[in-house]
Amino acid sequence: MRNCGLVFLALAASATANAQPVSPDVSLAQVPTTSEVPPPVVTTACCVVPASTGIVIEFLDTVNSQANKIGDKFRFKLQKPLIIDGEELIPAGAEGSGDVIHAAKSRFGGKPGELLMAVRYITHDGQQIPVRGLRFDYTQGQDQGNLAAAINVAVGPLGMFITGGEVNVPAGTLATAKITKEMVLPPLKAAAAAPQIVQQESKQ
Repeated sequence: MRNCGLVFLALAASATANAQPVSPDVSLAQVPTTSEVPPPVVTTACCVVPASTGIVIEFLDTVNSQANKIGDKFRFKLQKPLIIDGEELIPAGAEGSGDVIHAAKSRFGGKPGELLMAVRYITHDGQQIPVRGLRFDYTQGQDQGNLAAAINVAVGPLGMFITGGEVNVPAGTLATAKITKEMVLPPLKAAAAAPQIVQQESKQ
């Protein structure tokens, strides 16, 4: 009987030594469920801005045939947002740049002042969107009396050529222009949501 007891103790000790540690219970609350995983971000090619899309701009600087010279830059802004297919792509207030191509003050003998200027681009979301075709043909809600001195206005491939007594285009003047090439721009609301999605994903 004594020998049997020793054999039993030896077997019990061997079984204890070879036993694997038991993992603690894992709470179901610690296992992420499918609903907690953020859904994938779906991107679509929106939206296409056709070439020659019209825009309304507002001069931020005064341009004058007497005060300005060739090469002078002037600023303007998008007066109305660019909306394509119901999506706002460029906000009102986005600034652009143009330059004076030719300027000559009026002289004695009836020689009128001359001003040739062109818009170049609008800056939006880190890129320059090319524009051209400057025209003072936007009259809705605007008093065009500030351009009464302009006798002749001609639009050419370079820009708009104005002649008159002394040509003055004050800040606040509205005009139209066109985007020169087809582009794909994301909607503003999609661009605004992207950083929030990234931030949520980084917290997981």
